[in-house]
Amino acid sequence: MKNTVWFFVAFARLIKIEHTLFSVPMMLGGMLLASPNPNVRDLGFALIAVFGARTAAMAWNRVADRDIDAMNPRTAERELPRGVLTPRQALFLVFGGFFIYVLSAFLLSPTCGLLSPLPALVFLGYPYLKRFTHWCHFGIGLALAFSPLGGFLAVTKTLPQTFQHPQFPSVLLLAFFVLLWVSAFDIYYTFLDVEFDRTHGIHSFPVRYGLSKAKRFALMFHILASILAGMIIWFYSSSIILAGVAFLSFMVLFFVEYRLVEKDSIPFAFFQLNIIIGTLLLFFIYMTRFFVDLL
Repeated sequence: MKNTVWFFVAFARLIKIEHTLFSVPMMLGGMLLASPNPNVRDLGFALIAVFGARTAAMAWNRVADRDIDAMNPRTAERELPRGVLTPRQALFLVFGGFFIYVLSAFLLSPTCGLLSPLPALVFLGYPYLKRFTHWCHFGIGLALAFSPLGGFLAVTKTLPQTFQHPQFPSVLLLAFFVLLWVSAFDIYYTFLDVEFDRTHGIHSFPVRYGLSKAKRFALMFHILASILAGMIIWFYSSSIILAGVAFLSFMVLFFVEYRLVEKDSIPFAFFQLNIIIGTLLLFFIYMTRFFVDLL
């Protein structure tokens, strides 16, 4: 029993299970844009699909990066470099997670199932981008950008119903919001390893442009994300007031994140603050329907 619990703890640490909180609010936001009251069955299978995909993607990331992690003092204590778990055990999580993800997608609809390999290809490919290009941050941004699109399709079921849905432009904007938001905070996160990355030929915005310029790039991406947040709420509610409140709210939070990075509070900015940002956008989408009639 003790060994079983220990392995579960090790697996949870390997895949950073708490980071699922980045993708779940965006998936739920996509579902709410498709329907203000998605049914419980769709909600359940969509959550299981996110969990499976996130588990597989993170486990694969750890397998792909195990040699780099072993050389980096910051990551050398992770489960694979230390030998707490083996690559074979991590691959078990990869295959198990993808099986759960694909099965859940097919249970949502045949279209969801048939399209499920597209995000999976991004999940498998993005860990390798940093070996070739400083645009690697957009790989993880694209991976999470599929979350709202998947949530939307989980409700609409087919591509014709998806494209004809009046909120399809809104969910596209939400996907671009996620792309910019996640890519920017990934730029901030690589500040922790910039010297190691420069020495070992790992590509990133900080390595390519330096810390100061990379910080400005990330802030610019976050400003664009704030504009998109306002546009999402405007398209969804037709209320310029709510759109303005959303825009200003995200501008403030992204500026706070920028300042935290300047003060070297990167772990707090990366996790706690970004959980608030993702949850806030879901809150705006959910609450908008209650306020529209009052304005």
